Amino acid sequence: MSRDHAAMPIGAVTQLTGISSHTLRKWESRYGAIEPERSDSGRRLYTREHVQRLTLLRDLTRRGHQISRLSGMSNQQLEALTDDAVPQTSEGSVVRAIVVGPVLSARLSAATSSRPLELISEAAATWLETASAPADEDVALVVELPTVSERSIDRLAALRRGGFARVVAVYGFAAQATLRRLLNAGVLCLKGPTTADELLRNLELPEASVTVLEALEQGAIPAHRFSEESIARLAALSPKLQCECPNHIAQLVLDISAFEQYSLECEDSDPAERLLHARLRLVAANARALFEEAVAIVAENEGLPLEEI
Repeated sequence: MSRDHAAMPIGAVTQLTGISSHTLRKWESRYGAIEPERSDSGRRLYTREHVQRLTLLRDLTRRGHQISRLSGMSNQQLEALTDDAVPQTSEGSVVRAIVVGPVLSARLSAATSSRPLELISEAAATWLETASAPADEDVALVVELPTVSERSIDRLAALRRGGFARVVAVYGFAAQATLRRLLNAGVLCLKGPTTADELLRNLELPEASVTVLEALEQGAIPAHRFSEESIARLAALSPKLQCECPNHIAQLVLDISAFEQYSLECEDSDPAERLLHARLRLVAANARALFEEAVAIVAENEGLPLEEI
């Protein structure tokens, strides 16, 4: 690729196409759908031809086509597909759903759904032991769990990270701490028993904002870096600097941490609001981590030994 001709970094391509950087990397590494060049420092570089192909892929995946199938097609074949009458699906929706559990399978067997449902009557705890992520994207997983074990939490979190567009746990009994762990892993929790209509409505919930979750690297919750006492000391000290930036930064960390905890403790009966609070906590936690880095810089300047956790 000519480095002086339309060589664009990944950030410019995400703005032009509306495809997140995380999705771009996944399409490249997992499916080989596109192969950008690299700069001398290893940064991805894209041409106008890359952008044109990505635009085709974006439009076709939003129509319900699977990226695993599109990735091997030429641009001419992709353009031909755009002329086909393919039903549109709303962005962020799932194309099909795998439902695991005897009761849910029975209830959904007679339900009318806008998407294919693969019903598995096996107990979810047993099925999860050998389950793997789907080959295609835009697949939802719904599991019926009378109780939620540590193993089930780990397996659901791994499947959510592994490629399921949405994971829903319909539970009978679970501690609040267990539900928080599931929500933090991106698993939607729905208290059973549930009707077929209620469950299908939850499959229609819009996916968490790409600009939030994917920009924050798939929802990782950073650990606290400093003790609350250390931050409070920084907030109270008389800084060497002429401004009051150290005090303001420390207070921001305390305020964001308080909101982070508040979002964690919010208990809502509506699954959509539970997902909202999980996302709010994610944003707050990552904002807190950024300001903790500012705390470290200020503390070094002030010669203040902070207690790290």
